[in-house]
Amino acid sequence: MRSFILFSLLSVFLTNAQSEEAISPEHLDYFETHVRPNLIKYCYECHSVEQGESRGGLYLDTREGMREGGSTGSLFDDENWEYSLFVDAVTWNDPDFEMPPKQKMPDDVIAKLTEWVKMGAPDPRERETFEVEDSGIDIEKGREHWSYQKPARPAEKSIDAIIGGMQTEMGVTPVGSADALTLLRRITFDLTGLPPTPPEVVAFTKAFKVNREAAFTDKVDQLLASEHYGERWGRHWLDVVRYGESSGTLNIVYPYAWRFRNYVIDSFNEDKPYDQLLTEHLAGDLLSAPNDETRQKNLIATGFLALGPKKQNEKNPQVFAMNLIDEQIDTVTRGFLGTTVSCARCHDHKFDPIPTADYYAMAGIFQSTDTLWGTIAGNQNHRTTELLDLPIADAGLSEDQSNLYEEKVQHLADLREKNREMRGMTGGKGGKGKGKAEGAAPDKDMLEENGIEQRDLVRIRQQIMRTESELEFLNPDGSEKTFAMGAQEGTVENSNILIAGDVNKIAQEVDRGFLQVLDLTDAPELPTDESGRLELAQWITSTQNPLTARVMVNRIWLHLTGSPIVETMDNFGTTGLPPTSLELLDFLAIRFMESGWSIKTLIREIVLSETYQLASTYDEAHYAKDPANTTHWRAKPRQLDAEALRDQMLLVSGLLDRTRPESSMAYEAGNSRLGGRRGEGEETFNTALFRGRSLYLPVLRDALPDELGLFDFPDPQGTVGQRSTTNVAPQSLHLMNSELVQVQAEAMANLLQNRFPAMKEQVSNAFLLAYNRAATTMEIDHSMQFLREFDPGEPPVIEPAALPGPGRDRGAMKGKGKKGKRNEPAPTTEPTEPLSPETAKLAALCQALMMSAEFRTIH
Repeated sequence: MRSFILFSLLSVFLTNAQSEEAISPEHLDYFETHVRPNLIKYCYECHSVEQGESRGGLYLDTREGMREGGSTGSLFDDENWEYSLFVDAVTWNDPDFEMPPKQKMPDDVIAKLTEWVKMGAPDPRERETFEVEDSGIDIEKGREHWSYQKPARPAEKSIDAIIGGMQTEMGVTPVGSADALTLLRRITFDLTGLPPTPPEVVAFTKAFKVNREAAFTDKVDQLLASEHYGERWGRHWLDVVRYGESSGTLNIVYPYAWRFRNYVIDSFNEDKPYDQLLTEHLAGDLLSAPNDETRQKNLIATGFLALGPKKQNEKNPQVFAMNLIDEQIDTVTRGFLGTTVSCARCHDHKFDPIPTADYYAMAGIFQSTDTLWGTIAGNQNHRTTELLDLPIADAGLSEDQSNLYEEKVQHLADLREKNREMRGMTGGKGGKGKGKAEGAAPDKDMLEENGIEQRDLVRIRQQIMRTESELEFLNPDGSEKTFAMGAQEGTVENSNILIAGDVNKIAQEVDRGFLQVLDLTDAPELPTDESGRLELAQWITSTQNPLTARVMVNRIWLHLTGSPIVETMDNFGTTGLPPTSLELLDFLAIRFMESGWSIKTLIREIVLSETYQLASTYDEAHYAKDPANTTHWRAKPRQLDAEALRDQMLLVSGLLDRTRPESSMAYEAGNSRLGGRRGEGEETFNTALFRGRSLYLPVLRDALPDELGLFDFPDPQGTVGQRSTTNVAPQSLHLMNSELVQVQAEAMANLLQNRFPAMKEQVSNAFLLAYNRAATTMEIDHSMQFLREFDPGEPPVIEPAALPGPGRDRGAMKGKGKKGKRNEPAPTTEPTEPLSPETAKLAALCQALMMSAEFRTIH
């Protein structure tokens, strides 16, 4: 990187000169005589750029820093200067904000500073300005990299022809097609995330014998039309867009994240064109809509920009804002373009042709956007926002809360009156205060004289703040407002380059725009009066963009074959690995775009290929020539992911409830903080008692349920293109000892006993349920011997009737929800008898089947 940084003395001189001209000579003299020296003496040690990171995110060495403020907001109230937070701080009138904290300033200094604020706080100090020289990156040379060149149409006309050419070159041949049951299990898991049921096995096997091709094609079309297709493939997409239902760090719950989850599922089920999906994610609020229903979906789609992790205890608002923008840029560019643009936040990209100016050109687009994630202030949560109001109210989410609004209004009035009384006892001033809930605070000495502790006032203020926030979520009739996380237009502005990403080292402004290395002839012009998000979406989804289609087809190929064409899923740059077949990648990308960006159409083409339908038979000679199986001479055996494993257990036990929940467990928790101090606000989700599909389990950052976290569920902190695959001891221990597995095994045993009276039938059907195939003679003999000889000991009690369905109880959760009620599983109507020895033995066999490698694998 040849760019370097120059400190521009001339720029600083001119800026300061212009600032001084705007201030009267009297005010300038007053500032230099009475204000600057005292700020330096009493404040700069903790609140200046020179001292490094400032306490509370507050910088007092520039005019901009004082107006931006820190964790408590701006120091000045333009409407009521006398009661500005700065005045309360230096006079020690606010027990939460006494500055300097160790010793109060002399009275004459306080008087001078207070008088300065009454003048309107005239201040000539400007931030230092910097200049970044033009990047030395050779953009034209950078475009020579394969991924920045447009896909080329291959000579071959099919997947199998391209794969066949690769195999010929490598000197291998395909092993042959898979049998009916292997194909059925593979395609059903791949398209729906569920195993086939015994009736499906029987029907498919019969049809397969009559006409193999027709049976498989019909089954593929049936599965693509299933509502469970959207649940399976929507979950794949949620990995990419880092879906989570809490913020991380403080881990404050996002109660409305589930709306985006459901929107994604519905989008995949209706086969929404991929270019439209991305456009809605980035700019749904800017799209025209023929009706409220479409408008609502478009607004919910922008939740993509709001769902990311956030350090909401960040005290510096500028640092928080730039971290938010960086997270958005990283997710958009790695998720949609397979490009690591965020590496250019602090300097030119070390390896790819992306100068830091390109990063800040994109940053300006998101800087001109208001991201709305909600959450309630308090518990160190310094960063809250409003939410998007949706045009269509929910049906059935809210219970009868007709008196709740009035109760909260009265509670707020009582708190405010109590606050006024305590302040009156101690001589506290009334009035407006920026960043404060209720006027200026009384003097500390007066508090002590009246027997009032500071923490009492602090507690009341926090209660007022929280009650005010809670009222924002209610209509006057007590019903909940219909909210969503999302984005909307903000103040349109370009971003400045920040030296090393430091918000206090501001360089020149950069026009909003896109990456120079992707020079598209149809790139849209950015409007002056809008953020440019819609134009960004158009640029990303242009058929001239060489990355977008390639990145997505690579993701689809991975989920269907187990091996990506480009191993570095989210990095198609120069540090990423090259494709195993650029010809195949480009063929799929072109087919994808020419199909109208139809994901279902591409999936159908891949699974109907001979390549997809190969057996997984091992061949030593082929392995010697192509050990990585890059030519796909056989199908790759794959381990089930966390959701498919859990869903399979529920299905074979007969306890799976396929109904989509009305909302989410996180919604029930409301605006709470997970793991708060002394358990305050902490929610404990008993997911073992949840019968719905695993997709609907709570995805809480740093607090994932064991059945997800132990089985390689992706970290929702960022984009994950390919999940890890492990086989470790804690997984086996969970399958042996968890309540979830034991309940499913016992329910499966009950199901088998109720349907099949004879032990041999129970055993053979246990294998059919678990493995979607008939048991061998040896397996039946060994299993029956096990059932005759195994001593189950003291049998436990199973209460399957207590398990709630997701469509009714919206998940099983212990702890207080946002309505102050406990959402416990419904009690059983009748006491359940302990398991009989025969049932306990059969349950042990069922659990053994669930723990096996075959149960966790598709071939």
